[in-house]
Amino acid sequence: HYLKGRDMCLKALDGRHPGFLNLINSAEEDKIEAACLMLDKNDIATAYWAGAGWLGAFSLDPLNPDLLGNLSAPVAILEKANEINPEYNKGAVWEILARFYSAAPEAFGGSMERAVTCYEKALECSEGKTPGPYIIYAECFCIPSGDEAGFVESLNKALGINPDDDPESRLTTTISQKKAKKLLDSKGDWFLDWDAEWYDFELIGLSDDGNSIIGFWVDKYRSTDDDNDSSSTLVPFQVAYAVSIHKAQGLEYNSVKIIILYPPRNS
Repeated sequence: HYLKGRDMCLKALDGRHPGFLNLINSAEEDKIEAACLMLDKNDIATAYWAGAGWLGAFSLDPLNPDLLGNLSAPVAILEKANEINPEYNKGAVWEILARFYSAAPEAFGGSMERAVTCYEKALECSEGKTPGPYIIYAECFCIPSGDEAGFVESLNKALGINPDDDPESRLTTTISQKKAKKLLDSKGDWFLDWDAEWYDFELIGLSDDGNSIIGFWVDKYRSTDDDNDSSSTLVPFQVAYAVSIHKAQGLEYNSVKIIILYPPRNS
């Protein structure tokens, strides 16, 4: 459905600007640029839906070679729409671009710096009165960085908007707030929300890339005849295994990283 909607919008733009379709589908940067130069203020809504449908299809099938081969086209269309009317639909185009730039790898046009700019523009255009920018901030910035407090705060701002304040966007606001509530209810799926009190390690904090840093200690055995097997004298299996493998291979190491996928819970 995304691609069907995109194709209908592209054909409409081609009807207004003959040759647009061939240029935009060429996968050649100069021709894509030429196609976007044809657009004017009367094309904004159609361009928005064309780009939204295109990137929507990509989000569902990011390994589709047909979509990957011309991914710059929908981005160029949306950027041109913003150039013509940056405040269109209270920053809706900025929202789409913020999601794209934050999620796409750099090799395919992604840029966190550009994503931040687009998010800020979306928030500015909406004047903080639509849930979209807050949800984008929670999903695209707080989750990757491990910012749980920012995640909760941003989603609560989205839920605090009164849909009746803007009757024209009531439906969109209501749907967005349902998504915000679902994200908030599933917070535990995105963040480590458990207490280290009952475990033999300490949660120190987060690394620059948002990973948890833990610390633990191990007491050295007093002698080889010592039968003490308390947790304070046992090296965690993951550490012991990593050390033994490195030593067996004659490799040097500066640190050992432990990945805890499913932390145990108290029964």
